[in-house]
Formats: sequence, C-alpha cells, structure tokens
Amino acid sequence: MSEHPPEPQPASSQPAPPPPLPRRRYRVLRALGVIFVFLMLGLAVQLRHLQTMPIGTGESQGSPDGRYVASVMDYTERHFFTGEPRNWFEFEIEGPGFSYRQTGTPIPGPYFGSRSSYSVIHWEPDSSAVRFVFPGAELRFKVGPQEK
Repeated sequence: MSEHPPEPQPASSQPAPPPPLPRRRYRVLRALGVIFVFLMLGLAVQLRHLQTMPIGTGESQGSPDGRYVASVMDYTERHFFTGEPRNWFEFEIEGPGFSYRQTGTPIPGPYFGSRSSYSVIHWEPDSSAVRFVFPGAELRFKVGPQEK
C-alpha cells in the first residue's frame, strides 16, 4: 500500500479566531468598559452644565450717605435640555434694616455694566430713593425702613 500525503486543505479567507480570554480577564475588561462609559457620560453632563450656567454683567453703586447699595444685573442662561435662552434683570437694594430684590424681564436700552461708561443707577442726593434709568423706562424705589 502506498501512502499518500494528506491533501492540503484550502486556505480559509477568515483569520483564525483568537483564543478565548480567561473568564476573570473578561470580567475585568467589561467592568473597565462600563466604568469608562459612565465617566464619559458624567463628563458630558458636567460640560453641558457649564454651557447652561447663568452669565451676567451689571452695575453696583453705593448711596451718597454710604448706608445703602443698589445693583442691577443682566443675566442670560440656556435651558439644559433644549438650549432655549432665558434673559432676566435683577434689581437689588440693601442697607441697614432694608433689603429689596426684584427680578424682571430685560428692559431694552444701552449696554451697561462694569465695562461700560453708561450708568443706569442714580441716587437721590439725600439717599431716600434710587432710580434705575433706561431709555424706555425708569424704575424708582424708596429706601430705608418702610413705615407700616
């Protein structure tokens, strides 16, 4: 009997599969993958939070007698999910025995704030009232303890 060498097998077009990973190593890699996904998700949420934080500018001015401080701030922020902008003004007056804060919609007018030469806060000479003056509106607030 003549022995024939075995016929060569045709070469497979697919590479041989890698040997299976040991079970423990697979669990560690899967856990690291899950941790990585959660870290990336947390980073994305933090970045979005920073993008939507309120940003503002404003002006602050003390009364002529130095007892009170009036400030007006112009804020803007974006909704976390929709990105829709929201703008508002905050008016605040503080002093001994007196504190007042009002929030409202922005009043059209010139840019004001710490980098502007335009001032919107004007005190009465006797510090009895403060006016917030805009081209289209003027708000006047009496200061000091209010009588009941």
